[in-house]
Order: sequence, then C-alpha cells, then structure tokens
Amino acid sequence: MTDETLNEARVKELLSYLPFFENSKGKSIAKWCGGERDKDGTLIMPFPEYPAEVHRFIEAAAQPWWRDGDYLAAKPRELLDAGLEGADLHKVKSVLTYIVRGERFCDGFWDGLIESGAIALVLEKIRDLWRR
Repeated sequence: MTDETLNEARVKELLSYLPFFENSKGKSIAKWCGGERDKDGTLIMPFPEYPAEVHRFIEAAAQPWWRDGDYLAAKPRELLDAGLEGADLHKVKSVLTYIVRGERFCDGFWDGLIESGAIALVLEKIRDLWRR
C-alpha cells in the first residue's frame, strides 16, 4: 500500500520546480511538431513537445498524495481564474489534478498554463500553505 500523505520531502520535491515555472511565465515553452502530411497523405496533427522539466513536474504532481479523485467538483478552472484566493490545500490539490490531466484532453494545455503563470501560482500557493 502506498503512503498517500503529504510530508516535507514531497512538498519540497514539487516546490523544486517553482524557479523553472517562474522563469517560464510569459513564454511559450512547447516546441510544436507535426501539422504536415505524411508521404501517403496522412495528416499528422500538431502536438507539443515539452522540456524534460515539465514531464518530471507532471510525474511528481501525479503522485497519489497530490491527487484529488473528485477534482472537478472543486471547479478548478474557476479557482485558477480567481488566483486561488482563499483556496486550502485540498482545493489546490484539485487544481493540481486538473493541470496533470488537462493535456490529455487538449494539446498545448500545459503550455498555456505555464505561459500564463498558473502553474507557478499553484506552486506558490502550496509553498505558502505549507509554511503555515
């Protein structure tokens, strides 16, 4: 059985990505590939390639101690749009789950959140809540 509780090491691991996401605000960091036709005429849909740091962050954020199985009930998009104002750690976990899952439904989702500063905002909120 996996220990699904948060601890200092797990928070520290996730927060280690904060400088990367702070430095990425205002920038599109995905390299877009595809968008052309193959030799046989098959269209290769455009898709983003992300730096390794993004994949490592997503892997860390997808761990059970950060996951909220009922994340949509918390209305994560609305929480982000409100700047996470008044959000507790459980609601931040909901937003983090929304972030982790979003790319599977919309190519470039992570890139938009990185560029807007939303991922940095989530990490800053975790840092602030954990310090209390």
